[in-house]
Amino acid sequence: MIGSTRVQILRYVIDSASLSLDESMVTSLAEYIASDMVVSYIDGLIDLVEVAGAGSLNTEEENKQFQYSLKTVREKMAQRLTKMRINQSHLLELERNLHYLRQQLSSGLSDRLMSNYQFGG
Repeated sequence: MIGSTRVQILRYVIDSASLSLDESMVTSLAEYIASDMVVSYIDGLIDLVEVAGAGSLNTEEENKQFQYSLKTVREKMAQRLTKMRINQSHLLELERNLHYLRQQLSSGLSDRLMSNYQFGG
């Protein structure tokens, strides 16, 4: 699953556990990851169909129609990807929030570590 998307799933799993993310953030991440995985899968299927069907039809006209159909499918996928880019901008905002939360967690851990060190000294 981790290799089937460009999204860094493992990092988000660790963040959600260590930062106690609220449900809306986790849901947004899950929706984006699922969308990315589906688009990658469908794009791979289109490539597979294109390779499998290349030159296997009976006439030149059938091959042209086949190529036209694939082109139409790719155009529709491009439209869907445009919608995903809108979601991606939401993901980038979420990334900024996660970065801020990680800094807060790190600062809190550093403060506790220093107080423990001073207590033992």
